[in-house]
Amino acid sequence: YVRSPSGQLSLGPGPFVSALETGVGNGLRGESVGKPDRAFFEVCLKDLGVSLDGFGRSQLKIEDVAVVGDDVEADLAGGAIELGLRRILVKTGKYRDGDERKMEIPPDAVFESIGDLVDILLSENLQE
Repeated sequence: YVRSPSGQLSLGPGPFVSALETGVGNGLRGESVGKPDRAFFEVCLKDLGVSLDGFGRSQLKIEDVAVVGDDVEADLAGGAIELGLRRILVKTGKYRDGDERKMEIPPDAVFESIGDLVDILLSENLQE
């Protein structure tokens, strides 16, 4: 079950995954994938055309990709670190004072807001 902020309980994804597994009926098991799992980031990179083995023809390389998030655990940990992605923390939403100091490997950059990040990116592109 998942508890809402008001305290109401509702079904989480488990019963639905179980129903699908039963419906398929051949013993296959569902696999949940989401942040911060490495598999989640690998799927995203593949969708962007980034080659994880270095042999792809994409112009976009893994070092060109950054993960931007406000949650140091869900957005910027796990697979993002394992894959060597740049990690950018924005102090919005789920962010709490000092979150960037709670990580064993701190984020590559910290911005007050996504707007501040966009301003920096635009000013860098204008200078090129």
